Amino acid sequence: MDLNKLRQLIRTGEFLEENITDDRVRNQWLFETESFTQALDSKKESQISSAIFHMKNVRSSMRREYTQKLLHYHGLIMGFLRGLYNVDNSNEKLLGVDSQAVFIVHGHDDSLIAEVKSCVESISLSPIVLREQPNNGQTIIEKLEDWLGNSKCAIILYTPCDVGHAVEETANEYRARQNVVYEHGLFQGYLGRKRIIVLRKGETAIPGDCSGVVYISVNNDDWCNELKKNILAIDE
Repeated sequence: MDLNKLRQLIRTGEFLEENITDDRVRNQWLFETESFTQALDSKKESQISSAIFHMKNVRSSMRREYTQKLLHYHGLIMGFLRGLYNVDNSNEKLLGVDSQAVFIVHGHDDSLIAEVKSCVESISLSPIVLREQPNNGQTIIEKLEDWLGNSKCAIILYTPCDVGHAVEETANEYRARQNVVYEHGLFQGYLGRKRIIVLRKGETAIPGDCSGVVYISVNNDDWCNELKKNILAIDE
């Protein structure tokens, strides 16, 4: 595997985190990423080929929705590339099987964040909220990268923090913050779907490209028990 090329793809991908609508850079990055992954073994290549295909073919008449979809697939691809980079000689990810950290991806619902932390702590695991971690001179994305390889799983909170609608529609829908959609893709691309648990509040929209994903509704009084059951089942 060409590590220099991989580093270049990751650096360009980091640029796109803030410039995802730059068509020239994005399309070149996708072309080079696709070429790079095609040189990997078929099992690894199959893990990311779908995300690359869908990102190349994102369409939407609404700019916000278009950007959100791009960020989702970009997060999946970046999680995969970073996962390739953070491997040891045995090709295993640097995720300790005894990791007790549960990363919480969230928007602005502080009360739900507190409840989820309490729920996770009740099974002797450590909930991680990024804003509560020391910066140590790092950027946000660098702090995220640290936890990618040191988390047992990630809990994604889809809460109604934003509103929006497609151009051809008039009714608004509740949506999660864009960082939630991006970090969902990032962690799923690195940890795999098995280690991602989605909590949904109310009728918050789940991105269309994630439709069909199994989620836990926090409107259900028993959501904490359901969450604990799913976390404990991850390593079974």
